Amino acid sequence: IDDVVAGVVSLARDEWPSGDADDLRDRRGLTLTGEAGAGAVGLAATLADRLGLAVYDRRLLEYESERLGVKVADVESVDERPAGIFGRLIPGDLSHRCFEALKRIMGELADRGDVLIVGRGGSRFLEGDPRAFHVRLVADPAIRLRRVMEQYWLADDAAQALIDRTDARRRKFYHSSFGVAWADP
Repeated sequence: IDDVVAGVVSLARDEWPSGDADDLRDRRGLTLTGEAGAGAVGLAATLADRLGLAVYDRRLLEYESERLGVKVADVESVDERPAGIFGRLIPGDLSHRCFEALKRIMGELADRGDVLIVGRGGSRFLEGDPRAFHVRLVADPAIRLRRVMEQYWLADDAAQALIDRTDARRRKFYHSSFGVAWADP
């Protein structure tokens, strides 16, 4: 993880807009997405510490629930999940409302700057933002399996099933919400 962090830190420091875009440097943002078990949990905290960024991961769910006036559990029920047929057609549906709230929150965080946004489509919500730098974390399947087994105290079959479900859910979320392949850089 230290080597990855060092690489991302050096890229982030050298790749921000230059010239008369100094005001953008003061409001930088980093998005991090990754495969289940690829190491995003440990990497996010380390990157944020080294770059002086505030981490927004599960806290985003709290912001969404406050903004929408619903329970966090309700937001969690639609978090990073593709909208069903009703969610796509009915603007008042919870998944649609959460998606729109998340979009606004991501924009506000980008405007605030010095943030690291973990998952939740941050790379797609901020894809055209010149202040944003996007990282997608991948790992060897054996490493992912070991990490998930350790993190959740699961046997290998259960851990692999969790990895498969999580990756499939994220693929569907990116495809239905943004019309893109989740693994596409």
